[in-house]
Amino acid sequence: MKKYTQLFSHFSNLDTYANLVCKNASEITRKIYSHSDSLLKFNEKTYRNLYKAWGANGFFNHKKNDIDPLLYGLINYNIESVDSGLRSGYSVQSSLVINPIEKFGSDHIKSKFLDKLYSGDHVGCFGLTEPTAGSDPANMLTKAVGHKVYIVTGK
Repeated sequence: MKKYTQLFSHFSNLDTYANLVCKNASEITRKIYSHSDSLLKFNEKTYRNLYKAWGANGFFNHKKNDIDPLLYGLINYNIESVDSGLRSGYSVQSSLVINPIEKFGSDHIKSKFLDKLYSGDHVGCFGLTEPTAGSDPANMLTKAVGHKVYIVTGK
C-alpha cells in the first residue's frame, strides 16, 4: 500500500499550471452541478454545458495543453470529487473517443470530429460490451442509427 500512497506526495510539487488546471476542473464541475440533487435526473442541456466548459478550458485537448498522464489523472480526480459518473464521462471523451481518433483516424475523420470533441460541442461515446462480442469493439454489431435519437439494437 505504501507504494501507491507515495504518489500523493507529488501533489505539493505540482507547478502553478497544474494546480490551476486541477482547481478549474473542480470549480467548473461544481459550478454546473452545484448540489448532488442536480445529478439525480439527467438534464441534457446541463450535461452539454459541462462538456463545453471543460472544452473551453482545454481539458480535452491534451497535446495542445500539455496534459500529461499525471495531470490527466488529477483532472479526473478533481471531477470525481463531484461525481464519479461525470468523471467517467470525461474519461470516455478524452481516452476512448478522442485518443483513438488522434492516433488512428484518417485526416478526414480528424478534421470532421476532433475540433468539436475538443471544444465539447460533440459528446463522444464508446460501446463497451455486447453479448456476442464481449469487449471486442471490432466484433460488435451495434450501430448508431439516426441523428438526434439513436436506436441501439445490437444488430
